[in-house]
Order: sequence, then C-alpha cells, then structure tokens
Amino acid sequence: MKSFFLKYHPFFLILLPCLLAEVIAGITFFSGKVLIADYLFREDDLNFGQADYEALILSSIEISYLSLGVVFLWPTLKRKVLDMKASTSDLFRAKTRIYNFPGFLILSVWVLGFFQHGFFLIMEPNFEHKFAYVFVATLSTIVSAILIYYSTEFLNRFLLIPHWFPDGKIKVRWKIKAPSLFLRFGDSFLISGILPIISIIGILYLSTVYGQNEVGLLERLLTVTTIIGGIFWSLGALLTILNSKTFLIPIQSMHTALDHYAEGRFTERIPVHSDDALGVLEVAVNHMGEALEEKEIIKTVFGHYVSPAVRDLILGGKVNTDGDRIEAVILFSDIRSFTSLSETFPPERIVRLLNIHFGRIVEIVSKNNGFVDKFIGDAVMAVFDEELTSGAHRISALRAAAEILKELDTTNAEIAELGFPPIRIGIGMASGPVIRGNIGSENRREMTVIGDIVNLASRLESATKEFGSPILMTESTFDPSYTDIKSIRKISEEALNIRGKSSTVKVLAFDLV
Repeated sequence: MKSFFLKYHPFFLILLPCLLAEVIAGITFFSGKVLIADYLFREDDLNFGQADYEALILSSIEISYLSLGVVFLWPTLKRKVLDMKASTSDLFRAKTRIYNFPGFLILSVWVLGFFQHGFFLIMEPNFEHKFAYVFVATLSTIVSAILIYYSTEFLNRFLLIPHWFPDGKIKVRWKIKAPSLFLRFGDSFLISGILPIISIIGILYLSTVYGQNEVGLLERLLTVTTIIGGIFWSLGALLTILNSKTFLIPIQSMHTALDHYAEGRFTERIPVHSDDALGVLEVAVNHMGEALEEKEIIKTVFGHYVSPAVRDLILGGKVNTDGDRIEAVILFSDIRSFTSLSETFPPERIVRLLNIHFGRIVEIVSKNNGFVDKFIGDAVMAVFDEELTSGAHRISALRAAAEILKELDTTNAEIAELGFPPIRIGIGMASGPVIRGNIGSENRREMTVIGDIVNLASRLESATKEFGSPILMTESTFDPSYTDIKSIRKISEEALNIRGKSSTVKVLAFDLV
C-alpha cells in the first residue's frame, strides 16, 4: 500500500483535498439545508444559495483547483525521469513543491472559497439570507482549510518528506510558513471548542430571525445544536488524532533509536519528517547515532592495535600525561630459537606463525584481565595492573602464563600443518612499581609502562634458556594461591645473578605438570 501511494503520490495529493472538500461540503449542506432550513425552521426558501447554476460554479471551482494542483506539482509528476539522488535543478524544484504543497492547499481553499461564495453573492444581489449564507460559508471554509491542510501535511510529513529527503537534509528554495506547535493546538481548540460555540450562537440568532413561536421549536433547536456540536467535536477529534500522531510518531521513533544506542546498536537511524522542532530533534538523534557508531568503529579498530584495556584507558581519558605510578606484574614471553626459524622460512610464513601464536597469547592475557603492552619481534610484553585486576595481579599473571604454556600444544598442532617444527617459549615475570603513561613526542605517543621490573622480567625470560624451565618469576611475584592452578608446578627456588643487578635475585621456576 505504501509503495503504491509513493508511486502515484502526486495524484493522491491532488485528489485527496477534493474528496475532503466534498465530504465537508456534504456536511455543510446537511447542516445548513437539512438540519437548519428544513428541520429546524421548515423554510423551503432558506436554501443557503442552492441556485440552479451552483453545480456549474462548483464544477468550475474544482476544475480550477485541479488545474492549479497539476501546475504546482508538475515537477513531481515528472519524477520518473529524475534521479532522486542527483542534485539537479528539476529535482530541487520538485522537492520544493512537495514540501510546500500543504501550504499551497490552505491558500487555495481560501482563495477558491472566496471566489465561489463571492460569485454567488454577486449573481444573487437580492438573496434574502445573505447573513446566514456568509455565516455557514465562513465556517465551512475554515473547517475545510484546517482539515485539508493537516490531513495532507500528515501524509507529507510521514510518507513524502522521508521519501524525497532520504538523507534527512530538508533543503528547499523557498518555504510557505508552516503553523507553529502553538498554532496546531490552537486549531484543535478552534474546531473542538470555539467553532461549536459560534455555531450554536449563530443558530440561536437565526432562530430569532426565522423561527416561529411554536410548540416543538425548542426541542428541534436542542436536537440541531446537539448534532452540530457532535459534528464539530468529531472533526476536532480527527484533528486531535492527526496532531497527536504528529508528535507521538517522531517521539516513539527517537525513543526506539535511543534504546538501541543504549544497547550498543549504533547503526539505527530514524527518518526525518520535518524541519520544525521535532525534525531538529530527529536530526540530533541521527547525529548522535553517527557519532557513537564512528566512536565504536574507532574503538574497535584501535583495539586491534592496542589492548582493549589500554584502549579503554586512553579513550576514557584515564591516562595521566605525566604518568601514573602503579603496581603491576610484567610478563615477557619469547620464542626460543626464533632466529633459525627466520632463516629457514620466508617472511610471509613467519608472519603467519607469529599471528597464530600471538593471537592465542592476546586472548589469554585479556581473559585474565591483563593487557599486551607491545610486540617486540617474536616477544610479547604483557602487563597485569593491580587496579585492573582488583588486586589479583600476581595470580592472574601466573594463571595466564600457565594457560599460554598449555595452549602451546594447540599452536604447535596448527603450525605443523603449515610445515613448521614445534616451537618452545620462555616466560619471565617480575612485579613491583612501574610508571604507566603516554611516552613519545608531540606527534606520536605510545601508552606503555617503564620501570626496573620491566628490564628484570625481560632478563628472567632470557634466563629460562639456561635454567631449563619455561617459567621464571621473582619471589615477590609469587602468589601462594597458585596451587589452585592445576596445570603447573613449582620445581625449584634459586638465587640468580641477573645482568644489571648488583645482588642476586631469588627466583622461582615453574613447569607444566
């Protein structure tokens, strides 16, 4: 139904006001001729202008309106030859006409109504009931103008504006001023409250002029005023529904979009129905969605180059430019005999091996609330921040080391299919205070940690080759609750001479069970 309407919408826009005008004209005839003249006053000559040539006048008026409507919407009637996305003069003209058509209608109703009723009064200079005719004609024109405008504007707002302005940017050459939000409520009050009172007062006045002092007049007067009031209240209810929907539909769509944004679904966009206050809000919601989606894309891409934990710290503005002193465990992991692998296999295959190996390490470190600080050739440096691990940085680091060793069998099975021999790794860990901050120049910075324990962890990793154990850690890094980790066991404790240290360092060695 919607696609059918959009396909032929210029014709619907021209015909809909005609149908509404005919309905209101029928209501007017019923009210003026049947209710007031025939039923209330029983005056055959009180015909409110039902002259023999009135059909000709009405036909001429309708033909004039149809002609004006076709001329006004002619650019849209040619839409099949227009590219809806092209920025052409014809398309711009068509958009301008569609946007302003409701305003054109309200002007047309008043102008054509003036000519219709004015022509009748000119042709009937001796018409005895001019006041009654002008009174009914004025009310009819007011109601016609209001209902035709808001009915067409409703279709325009919720079907045609999104169709002709799919990007939400409502730009036209000129505008017929649309009613403000205050005037919308005023029009509803006019039809529902003011016009019924004016009509009843008018009927009471006419009853003093044309009514006869007879039994039953008061009863008929009550019946007529009740029906007239009911007609106005029904039309007012229709207008109230149109105006309430004008508010509710955009508000509901914005509410739905905001719910989706709250759930992390930032691709939701809502159609922009107007350029009034509601339209401005719709545009703002779409801009919010675009900004959130862009931020999420940046966040996702950024997370491919830095750890998600680091990413969130940086994007959240939680990294002090002067550096923060934190307590952490530093973990270094390195592939043994990597130089011989690099000399044996081409670089493309080496990169593939590293991506497989690093992929598992990053996943394990992140799962244990740590973050990978950097990749250094075949080595990985990971950080387990005391704050980010809620004080469990030591056991988290040891658990991650155990899982990395355990997953090595899976990695070796995968790279074996690529023709690589099994790889072995060493892991060194040290804990203590470090400085976390943005290190670098004005043009390029890197969020990293620096401190003595970083060098110590790296040298412990190197010492695993001579020590013959895959995991070495300082005594301060040890967490007695390691026994919960069933996949590793402590094999020894020794004091080692570490390069750069003036005294020996007590270390603990671990291996898989």
